[in-house]
Parts: sequence; C-alpha cells; structure tokens
Amino acid sequence: MDKEFKFKSVVTSEQTNSKVKKRKRSEAQIEQWDTIRRQSTTVEDKDINIEGVVRLTLSVEMQNLLGCVIGQHVSSEMPWTAVKMKQVQENLISENDKSELFAIKESLMKFSGTEILVGYIFCAEKPNQFYICTTEDARKSVVQMIVRNRAERERRVHNCIYRSSREWISLGSEKEIEDSQPKHARPLFEIQTWIAVDRLKQPVAFQDRDVDDMRDGYVNFDSLHHKYVTVMRKRTDVAIQAVPEEEFSIAQTVLSLPTNMWTQYEFHVEIQKCIEDEDLNRSMKQFLHEKSPQMADVVRYNSVFDLHRDDYPNLVTAEEDVQAPKKIMYTEYQSFMDVKICRGKVISAAAWHPMWTGVVACSYIDNHQENDDVSLQDVFSMNPVLIWSFMDTLNPRLVLGSPRKVHALQFCPYNENLLVGGCNNGQVVVWDLCDRLKKVEEEVSLSSTKLKYHLALRDLMGWMRPTASDRFVSPVLISSLQFSPISCIKDIKWLSPYYEISHLGRYEEHKPNQPTVLQFLTCSEDGSICVWDLNAQWNRKPPENKPKKRHYKFIACESDVLAIFKPHYKFVAEIPVSKRRMSLSVIAVEAFPLRYMLQTETDFAGKLSMTERLYYKPEFQKVKWYPEMKMYVGSMEGQVVQAAWEGYEFNSGENIHVEALKFKSWGDEHDGPVSAISLSLFNKDLILSVGGYIIAVWRESIKYLLQDEPVLWRRSCVMLTSGAWSLFCPSMFFIARVDGVFEVWNFLVRSDKPILVQSISGSALTGIYPSRLGPMQNVIGFTDIGGNFRVFLMPQEHVISDPRNKEAVDKFFDRETEHRKFARERQDRWMAKNADALQAKKEAAQTEMKKREAEKRAKERLEKEKRRQEEEELQRRKEKESKDYRKEENVRKHFESEQEKYLIGVLLEKKKLDESALLNKKVPIDQFKEEERQKRLKQGKMKQKNKLAERVSTLFPEMVKVSYKSHKMEKVCFCDIDLL
Repeated sequence: MDKEFKFKSVVTSEQTNSKVKKRKRSEAQIEQWDTIRRQSTTVEDKDINIEGVVRLTLSVEMQNLLGCVIGQHVSSEMPWTAVKMKQVQENLISENDKSELFAIKESLMKFSGTEILVGYIFCAEKPNQFYICTTEDARKSVVQMIVRNRAERERRVHNCIYRSSREWISLGSEKEIEDSQPKHARPLFEIQTWIAVDRLKQPVAFQDRDVDDMRDGYVNFDSLHHKYVTVMRKRTDVAIQAVPEEEFSIAQTVLSLPTNMWTQYEFHVEIQKCIEDEDLNRSMKQFLHEKSPQMADVVRYNSVFDLHRDDYPNLVTAEEDVQAPKKIMYTEYQSFMDVKICRGKVISAAAWHPMWTGVVACSYIDNHQENDDVSLQDVFSMNPVLIWSFMDTLNPRLVLGSPRKVHALQFCPYNENLLVGGCNNGQVVVWDLCDRLKKVEEEVSLSSTKLKYHLALRDLMGWMRPTASDRFVSPVLISSLQFSPISCIKDIKWLSPYYEISHLGRYEEHKPNQPTVLQFLTCSEDGSICVWDLNAQWNRKPPENKPKKRHYKFIACESDVLAIFKPHYKFVAEIPVSKRRMSLSVIAVEAFPLRYMLQTETDFAGKLSMTERLYYKPEFQKVKWYPEMKMYVGSMEGQVVQAAWEGYEFNSGENIHVEALKFKSWGDEHDGPVSAISLSLFNKDLILSVGGYIIAVWRESIKYLLQDEPVLWRRSCVMLTSGAWSLFCPSMFFIARVDGVFEVWNFLVRSDKPILVQSISGSALTGIYPSRLGPMQNVIGFTDIGGNFRVFLMPQEHVISDPRNKEAVDKFFDRETEHRKFARERQDRWMAKNADALQAKKEAAQTEMKKREAEKRAKERLEKEKRRQEEEELQRRKEKESKDYRKEENVRKHFESEQEKYLIGVLLEKKKLDESALLNKKVPIDQFKEEERQKRLKQGKMKQKNKLAERVSTLFPEMVKVSYKSHKMEKVCFCDIDLL
C-alpha cells in the first residue's frame, strides 16, 4: 500500500535514522506468542530417540505414589518432573510382577542415582502416557534437550516482542516535509567596503565612549520582590516521515450479496467441426431435449427475481428510518427544597395548580425511624403543606397549616382558590387561597432609609415569636372527627361540576340558579369512600353579633360557627365472600370534559419564560349524558376493583347514608400495595395500575379479562412506587421506581421493555406528577424520599403526538385481546380433551402428597417421641441433682439458723436484755416504714393518673372542655343544694 502518514513529534528524522530503537508490540501480540510458547513442548507424540528412555502407561494410583499426578505435578507447560528412586524401588519390591514398572525393573534396580526423570506426554492419543529415564546418560541427554528447547523458545519469543527498526525507504515525501518546516527564505544583505591598505597597519587609537551617547548605555536593575511571568514552551512541532511496513496478502472470500456484472464479448470460430461420434451426438440431443423446460423455467425465474441484488436500500420509504436514533433525555429544570422546614421529612402528596402555571402544592410528613415515638410526632411535630412557585426554589410562597399529617392533596379543577387535603386521622382539611398568593408575590418598593430601619427592627425583634404572617394560611374548614373515617385518607378525587350526588347517593343534574357543584371523593385505609359536599346545608348555630367577614365562594364557610362538617354520602368496600372491609390505597373516577381559556395577555410569538405566570379560566360545557355510577379502587393487598353503586330510592332518616359497593370486576395481579391507578385521557377504557413489582394495563370493554388478568402486564426487577399516563401521547406512560429511576413506556414502539430509563435521584422516588398547562409548562414533577420536588422538562419528541396514535392503540389492544382470547380458548379445549389424563395426574399428585405427608407425620412423631424421651431423661437428672442440692441446702440453712439462735442467746445473756421488750420497741418503727411505703405507692398512682390526663387533654382538647363544663355545673348544683 503506497501511502505515507505524517506525524508530529519532537524527535527529528535524522535522530530516528541514526539511532536504532526497539519497539514493543501490543499486548494482544504478546498474548498470542505466549500461547504459541505454551503450546510448544519437548515431549511429542512420537518416541524420543534416546537410549534409556522408556514409554509407559501409569495409572492414577501409580501417579499418586510416584508424585507425578497430571495437573498437579506435571502439565503441558512443565511436563518433566523428578521422582525419588526410593519410592520406585519400594513399589517394585512390594508389588513385584504386579507393578506397572515391572517391565523396566532390571534397568531401574541398576540405576545409581537418587532421582529419575519422568515426562508426561500430553499430546498422546492414549491417556496417562509417560517417559521414564532408566539410565544416567538418558537423564543427562533429556536435561540437555530441555535446556536447549527452553533457550530456543525464549529466543523466539524475544524476537517476536522486540524488533529492530529497518532502514527508511523513502517514497517521495521529502518535499512535503521540507515545505512544512520553517526556513529562512529572506536573502542576506551583501555589504562592500573600501579601505586604504596603509591604514591596516597603523596602531589602534582608542577613544572615550560616553554612556549618554549610546542607545543601550543604561541597564535597569529591578527589586528582588518583582516577579516575571515566564511562558514556558512545552511543545515543538516538527514534521517527520512515517509509513507502515508494506504487506501483501491474498485471501479467498465469498460475497454475501454478489453483484451481476454484465460484459459483452464475441466468440469467433474459424473452423466449425462436426461431432463425428454418433453416440455422443445422440446423447447431446437427448440431454438438450430433456433439460430445455427446466432451463426455460430458470431463465424465466431469473428475469422476474434478481437473487444477487441488495434490495434493502429500495425498501426504505422514509429518510429518518435509516438515521441513527437520537438520545432523548429529560432535563432537570428546578428542584424545590426548604432546608429549615423540609429537613428529615418526606413528600407524601403533591398537586399542580390547574389554572396557574408554575404553582405546585406539596405536603410533608416525618420520616419515621425505628425508635421514634409516633404519637408524639403526630401531635407536636410540624407537618405543613407548602405552596411553591417557579419564581423561587428555596423559599415557599405560602405555608398552609394542618392539625395532622396530610397524606393526600388535590386542587379543585374549576375553582382556583380551593385546595383539599386528607389527614392521617381521617379528617378532611380545606384551604382558601383567595388573593393570598398574589399578595405575597407583590413587590413592595422601599427607599433606602425605610429599608434600613425595616431590617434593623426585624433584627431587634428576632427573639419574638411571629403571631401573624402573610405567608401562613390557616384552614377554613376541618371535618368533624366523629363523622370522619377512622383511618388515614390515601387519595382524593374531584367530581364533575355538571352533576352532583344527592344525599341518597344518586346523580342529579345541576340547576343553573344554584352555585357551582363542589363535591369530591376520599378513600381511606378503613375501606370507606366518602362523598364530601362543600355546598351542603348543615345545621348551624345562630350567629353572634360580630363584624362581617369576607364572603367565601362556597356555602360551607359562609357561617361564622359551624356545627359539623361531615360526609355527604358514604360507600363501604367489602370483600363479597368474607364480608371483610378492604383496605384502600387509591381511587379513580371517570374524567369530565373541561377546557381552560387563557386570561393573561401574552405574545406567543416572542420567547416566553418558564417563570412567567399564566392565568387560565375554566370553560364549562353542556353535557347531555349522566356519568356512570362506577369507580375504580386499589387496595393495600394488591387488588384492582371496578365497583358500582345504586343509591337509595327514599330517605331512611339517617344522618349519613351508607351503601356497600358492588364489585363488577376483580383483579389481583399485583404482588404489593397498589400505589397508582390512572385512567387514559385518550382511550377511556384503558386503566393503568402500578403495585409491587408489576405494571398492568386493564381494559374495561373486555370484562372477563378484567376478572382474571389484565390485557398487558410486565414485571420489573425493582419495586415500583408510582405511575401515570402521558398527557400528550395515548400510548405512553411513566413509572417511578424505588432505586431513584423512572421509566418511559411506549407500547407502540416496543412493548417488552421501556424506551427510556433515566436515573434522577439517589433515593427512592415516591410520586410522578405530569403537568400540561400553557405552551411553556409541559413539565413533569417527581418526589423522592429526601423531601425534594424535582421538575423536569419534557423533550419535544414526547410532547408531539401523531393523531393516528389513538387508532393504533385501539388496534394494538384489540390484537392483544384476540391473542389472549385465542390462548384461553385453546387452553380450555386442551383441558376438555385431556380431562381424564389431568384428573389422573391430579389424583396421582394428591396420592403422592398424602404419602409424603404421612411419611412426614411419622417422622415428626418419631422425632417428637425421641425428643420427649430425652427431655424426660434430662428432667430425671435435674430432679436427682435438685434433690441432692435441696438436701444440702436444708442442712446448711438449719445449721445457720441454729448458729444464729445460739449467738443471739449468748448476746442477750451477756447484755442482760429481754427479747419481748425489744420487740415491743420495734413496733413503732415498723408502722412508720409501712406508712412510708403506702405513701410512695399513692404518689406513683397519682403521677400515672396525671400523665394519662395530660395525654388525653393533648389529644382530645374538646373532651376536656366538655368535662370541665360539666364539672363546673355540678359544683353550681351542689352549691344550690347547700343553700336550699
């Protein structure tokens, strides 16, 4: 290959040609030559022509005896080893003619050395073949051969690794190298001077040279502290000649896709000879007659199909089909975290504002540890709900107060000021954000003097506890603990504004003269689903003469004092067989049509900012059909249920009507609590459920599939925490995992695995919250266990969707449904056809199981009897030892009591004291001790009672107030009786 390569280096070409340097090959070549060296050996599969070397077959026992075991003492790399002569002679003497070395016994007995050489023939056709040196001369010859072969191998390996550079063979690139090197091309100045010859021999006359007359007469000496910046030259570019060594090789290859090359040629025959042989002529004509139809078929086939053409370029219809796919990633935009408030807490729920862009609400709860007191944390810890904005990622805009931990949040989709939360004790909390966010975000312009005094006063009042703040919002409505669910509320869903559920549990059309319907559903762990109505007419106490407060947009808060805030209607989810309440985790209802109109005047032609706030207003539509009385619920045990209700026809007089849900379909595919149920916005009969390690997509139109199994389900290797359908693409949904990774699935692209897997957090993700509002707010939010709310920008490929995707999704699930239906029918037919064989197999399995159980019970019975006997034997030993010990202990105690009585008697006799008089003096002391003990017991009981009363007053302050009032009334009554 006549081609040269140019490299830049510091070394010049003359130095390269003058010095001979050795170069190393690559590690792959070294390993290749090491393999060649290991494959070569001195022991070949042919007999060594050395006198005294004998070839024998040694068994494994003989190898262990002599110490030449294959793979342990000898191998293909080291085939020779030394064997002690003493072991060989002992074997020959003990075994005699039965020994495997008996054929060379005479030679070995005459051997005078202490060790003999034994060589393993690893490439022999038969196994366990060895060479044995029976004489001293043979041993020396073999040693010389081993040394010689080893030196030859080392020389070959050295020559393969280290090579000397050869003389440079030029191919005419010197001119390019010279042109690339800098040269002094400017011609030198030629100066001619004339001088008289007589002046050359005259003596030199020196003159004074004044410093001022010279241009460089003065030199500046800088101080020692002055530092000069020196730029070091670290690289010099020099062009050299370099070209690899030419190699010529020929290889025969077969093209996988051969190409036909057409050539035109002319065959000239000057003399045409006839076939003289008649037999040959006859056979030729017969061959042509028989094979002409087959040849015609081949020619016709080749004219239609070209087998030697590459048809793949012609199959491409779109240019993007042949392009490499782009790497799609979700880019993080912001992360919300308040170190003071959110430290050590977890986000339990989050909700995007439906009409204000860039606003999200997050509820925080404590991350419980093993040794934490849960009751104290529930009462005294701060578990706020924070309102975040894209304008500030470190400081929340509003802090919403709550009496207990909030586990569910949901903004009202058609009222921008209402936010509803569900607490862990079953209570429902409602906040009104009317003008609070706008008031906080208003910029107050202060002069420099006012700002200075404002900051000074704030610093001086830092020790005071703030009593009022524009950022803190208290709840305007809290449900009654008496009528609320008794367990934690896990999910909240708002109902349609066009129809309302009456107190009898049936849908009624909303009347135009009535306020907007404000109803929502809550599900709790106790199996209850409550319908709450903020416009319900409850019994209220008569209002007092107080200053009029601002008017709320829902009837529930118009009165100053409310009697109760209780559920409007109640459902109960009970398992049909056991009548046990199902512990619910999520709930989903059918979406209602609602559009939002932009109210903010914005120029969409210009570039919008993510922090720019856009305000929308809901646009209600006329709906002519009643919504179906059904819902979808998920349980903590992994069930996905489609439930329905009927309602009551008449009022039974109860405060809250309770109805048991009817399960229309049932599925228990999940191996853990169902953490998410999402309904598709494009295909209303598709339901996504996530729980445990399983993702499932259900289809409502195929009822028998919902009862047994989903249409599409996949198992993950990591625990899943949440999931949601895409708001843009009908075939796409998102999944969150416990290892901080989220997945993007699109079953129109591929249904076996996700199309995107991206790690976004080092801790577990707890929720996914997609958002779709405005041209710049197409983001998705993720919550993790560390208390962070991360906002990611969605790529443009996942936002734009083809309108034909909806039909493609329907066709995809129709095809999956047909496949599952066909598989089910085929399985049913096979089971019906082989019913007898299956029954026999089942009976055989049951018989085998009974047999194993009987054997197991017999074995357990024997082990139990044996264990009982051992325990009885051990008990007898212990009783015997205890009897001996008790006997010794009784003797010792009796001796000590006698000694004590004797010593007391001696002491009383010497002191001349009376025992009865001493006992009478001890009685007051014993009485005082007993009184002290009774006093301590009474104080302990009082402390326990006070602690219990303190805890009750902390948890239930209303009960304490009622008891205090009743106690006060009793005192008044007693006073009246005394007066009478």
